[in-house]
Amino acid sequence: MKPQLIKVPNKTNASLYIANERVPYFYNPFHYHSKLELTYIIESSGTRYIGNHVQKFNPGELVLVGPNVPHCWKNDSSYFSEKSIQKAHAIVIHFDLNFLGESFWQVSEMILIKRLLSESKSGIKFSKKITNSALQKLINLEHLTDPLKLISFIEILELLSNDNKRKLLSSTPIDYSIKDKNLIKINNILNYISNNYKEDLSIQQLSEITHLTPNAFCRYFKKHTRKTFKEYLNELRISNVCKFLQETDMSINEIAYSSGYNNLSHFIKMFKKFKNIQPNQYRKKIQETKSINNKTI
Repeated sequence: MKPQLIKVPNKTNASLYIANERVPYFYNPFHYHSKLELTYIIESSGTRYIGNHVQKFNPGELVLVGPNVPHCWKNDSSYFSEKSIQKAHAIVIHFDLNFLGESFWQVSEMILIKRLLSESKSGIKFSKKITNSALQKLINLEHLTDPLKLISFIEILELLSNDNKRKLLSSTPIDYSIKDKNLIKINNILNYISNNYKEDLSIQQLSEITHLTPNAFCRYFKKHTRKTFKEYLNELRISNVCKFLQETDMSINEIAYSSGYNNLSHFIKMFKKFKNIQPNQYRKKIQETKSINNKTI
C-alpha cells in the first residue's frame, strides 16, 4: 500500500524516543516514517498491517518494523463503540538506524544485530520465549538515565538478534521514499475492507467507493498492496478465523460464517491455501500446544 508519511515526534535530542501509550484504541493510518519502530502490545487486540502482511494481533507480541516500511495496528471494531470500556496499551520505541553512528554496526561484535536491523525491512515478530526474556528490560527502559537507556537498549537488541525463531512478516520488503506525498485513498480502502470484511464484498463495491472502474481499481490495489483484492480479503478473513479457532469454542461452521464465508467447502479450501492445514487440525494443534504449556507451568 502507498501509505502516509508521518514524522515521529522527538521532543529531545535523545537517540531513543520511548512512548508508553495508553489510549482507548490504536488507530494510526497506514503510514511509514524514517525511524525503526519496536512495539510491545500490553493490552488490546485487532489487526496488524506491515508491508503486504495482514494478521490479527494480541497482547504479548513484540514486533520490529524497519525504516520507511508501511504499517499500522488497528483495533477490533468493538474498541470504537461509544460504550466500550476496552483500552489499548503498548510500549513503542523509535530510533534511527545509525543512532550510535554508522560505523558502530560495522564491528564484528555487532554482526548479529546488524543482520537483525537489515531484516526489519520485512517486519519481524519475535518468539514468545525471547519476548518474555526482553519484557522487563523494555518496561524498565523509560525509567533509566539516558546513558543507561542506550546500554540497556543494546542489550535488548542483542537478545532479539539471537532469536532463532523470529518470523519475517512481509513477503515483499517495501521501502517508501520520504518524498512520497500523503495518500488518503488507500487508507479509505483499507478501513472499508477492515470494517466490512465479514460482508459479501465485491470489486464492484470497492470501485464505486473509490470512483474507479473495476479494472482500474484492481490495478491500483495490486500496485499498492502487492496482492489482488481477493488475496488480501481472504488473508484478512483467515486471520480472523485463526483468532476464533484459538480463543473460542464456536463450531467451524459458525466461525466460517461469521468471518465472511457462506460456503463451507470454499472456506476450507481457502484456509488450507493460507495455512497448509485443515481448520479442525489447526484447532487441535492449538489445543495440544496449550495443554503442553499448562503442564509445564
